[in-house]
Amino acid sequence: MDSNIGKAKASKALEGFIPNPKLKLLDQLSEVMRFKHYSIRTETSYRDWIKRFVLFHGKPPFSFEHALGP
Repeated sequence: MDSNIGKAKASKALEGFIPNPKLKLLDQLSEVMRFKHYSIRTETSYRDWIKRFVLFHGKPPFSFEHALGP
């Protein structure tokens, strides 16, 4: 019998890649998605979903408008 059954390993995080903390939140998202070779349409969908999520749940004490950008 195979002793590895039921012992699935989680995928490793990309070591050494940290998005530029000086960029706004959605720009960091774009940087990571391009690094991982996601399609532009997927990136656009994720950006739009995050914008809708933040706007739906209201603004936290700090300004997300600054973090989201234009």
